[in-house]
Amino acid sequence: MKIKFGLVLLIFIFVFVGCNSNPKQETDNKISKEMISLQGQSDHWTANYTIRETEKSSEASKYLLQCTIEPRNSKELIFDVAYNIASPSNVSQLSGTITSETDSYLSDKVISPSIDTNFLPRKGEDIIITIKWNKKFEEKIVLTP
Repeated sequence: MKIKFGLVLLIFIFVFVGCNSNPKQETDNKISKEMISLQGQSDHWTANYTIRETEKSSEASKYLLQCTIEPRNSKELIFDVAYNIASPSNVSQLSGTITSETDSYLSDKVISPSIDTNFLPRKGEDIIITIKWNKKFEEKIVLTP
């Protein structure tokens, strides 16, 4: 009797677990598909620019624009950094400033802004990343999709 009950319970567990699993795990049309990935550098800085498709529906798609900017020489003393990422067309523009809270140099020099957008840059239109640091230096990185 105990063996029959154990087998019935075991079969019930397998059926219950099998019916509740969803191998695709797709919800609300959420995806993460890399659309654009560009890299570039100037004399002192490197940049990685990525746009991923985060949502797709019959009406429109949504994208996440991510950029990572960092100095090529990690030992360089940097006290403040201002950046501007100018994308063409209707793609969102990112800009910001990072300064040391104490009058010391920045310990974390990696800049990683991101923003949601509904548009992709057009092929052949330049994305210009301008970096100003220590109140006297400026460089540009030009990326072309």
